Amino acid sequence: HAGMEMELAGQDRTQVQAYPELIYGKKPSSATSTTPGLPQRLSGISRIEADYDIHTKASGCYNAAFELWLTRTSAADSADITSEIMIWVSRKGLRPAGSFLKSVETPHGTADLYEALSMPWRYLAFVLDQEMLTGRIDLSFFWSRSWLWAALILPCFWQASSLETRSLSDGARLG
Repeated sequence: HAGMEMELAGQDRTQVQAYPELIYGKKPSSATSTTPGLPQRLSGISRIEADYDIHTKASGCYNAAFELWLTRTSAADSADITSEIMIWVSRKGLRPAGSFLKSVETPHGTADLYEALSMPWRYLAFVLDQEMLTGRIDLSFFWSRSWLWAALILPCFWQASSLETRSLSDGARLG
């Protein structure tokens, strides 16, 4: 169990102001991993699922999302990041970075896919159409689709088998 309380008076609530998060694995900006199981090559992972239950008493703009970081190596250097993949399970008034690409069917319903190339890495956000505050989510679905690699990742000349899963974050962006 984890909890947090924040107040962001006077801020532009349509933009992300804070990102409190729970980290499982090694976030690229962190020196160590929270588990010996990560980082790990994508080719060595057949499935990652998360069971979760989110309870919130929030107002204003916010979201809840899972975040996957993919890198070229197992080093902690942020320069190795190739992709950041977010799965938004709840959204109130915030919009992901980047541009809308298309709607895709997932095991959890339809999601709108956004992409941003304004960072040194590729940012992808899958925004579920229906809020999913509790349940089991198949996170591996969001990086394992051949259409995703063919249409979005491979043109950058990175091979999926050489990418590392750095960390899983479950966080809430507050606006």
